Amino acid sequence: MRTYIALALMLDYVVNLLLLLASARMSGSFCRFLRCALGSMVGTVYGMLCFVPSLWFLSDSLWRTVFVALTGIATFGLTADAVRPGIFYALLRMAMDALTGDYGAFTQTLWALILMGVCLYAVYGQHKGRYVPIELCYGGKTVRCVALRDTGNTLRDPMTGRGVLVADADIAGRLLGLTAQQLRRPVETIGHTQGLQLIPYKTVSGSGQMMLAVSVPKATVGGRKQRLLVAFSSEKLDEKGLFQALIGGMV
Repeated sequence: MRTYIALALMLDYVVNLLLLLASARMSGSFCRFLRCALGSMVGTVYGMLCFVPSLWFLSDSLWRTVFVALTGIATFGLTADAVRPGIFYALLRMAMDALTGDYGAFTQTLWALILMGVCLYAVYGQHKGRYVPIELCYGGKTVRCVALRDTGNTLRDPMTGRGVLVADADIAGRLLGLTAQQLRRPVETIGHTQGLQLIPYKTVSGSGQMMLAVSVPKATVGGRKQRLLVAFSSEKLDEKGLFQALIGGMV
């Protein structure tokens, strides 16, 4: 019996961890693996409590929902950015519980449809492309944002051929303290901040212009650490705020 309980809790921990990681990726949110691993422990503790005879009441729907919310908060936090991955996780977790638990056929079918809908929305959502979590570390500052993978973004450094991440003015302000006005005058601004360089690009009309860029030695792109060249647009890339950068397939 003890072996069965231990295996059940271990399996629940792994499944919960995978659901948290999937929720973060589907929502395009940045979340460290360690944070997901610690958050998954909340669900495992809940499972342990449910095996205690005097605490069996915790297995009802109300307490299950409470612990699903606590797991999401422990993993993603209480900020506005945590709402989207938290909703994804809650739907996936409850759908998984309904499909594997002792429920009626109607409830299983309902949650199966919800689970299918969440997955379809994540893959064929209203925005084409793939959201990628980005973390930039430069000059003692760390900035996290979300990039939209745009196959049309083929911008490269003409000297090295490296792919370039294009970030909006908000990222430039948080990372380097640059304003939108300074970004619009790249040649005049380049001497104000150490490490800046110019990246030429062409607009749709074919005219050539310049963008300020900086080489970020410590960057994390979708969980993969690398050195990244970041160019800054003087405008917001998405008015709804779903993403703050554009990343091409070559980055």
